[in-house]
Amino acid sequence: MRSYQVEMKFGVSQRSLQWWDEKGLVSPPIVGHARDYTPWHLMQVALVAELRKRGASLLECRFALKELTRMPAARWIVLNARRRRAHGAGSADEALRIAASAGPVYIVAVRHDLLGAVENTGNKFAKSA
Repeated sequence: MRSYQVEMKFGVSQRSLQWWDEKGLVSPPIVGHARDYTPWHLMQVALVAELRKRGASLLECRFALKELTRMPAARWIVLNARRRRAHGAGSADEALRIAASAGPVYIVAVRHDLLGAVENTGNKFAKSA
């Protein structure tokens, strides 16, 4: 998938995609003169885009991507922005258990076809659109 298609699918500007590539956050291979996003890169873009919408910094996104790379089978990523840590979880129950002991966190569902986020603010969980 090319940059303009990623922009339309995830609502991320091409300049943001270039910036993420320059910073080594999401670095798809370049074919010809264009970035070619594989399904793995699309999952990374979706994760970063969702976290950025929630106010996460690029450094915090990097922690989440590192955990995703460490645990590619993880279905959930729990990002504790305050402690700058991320944890992979295999189930929603496991993600919620980690979140309950971690304080304010971002919980992001990791799926190739869909990424949604749940933000933990105290004891209230609100699913994003």
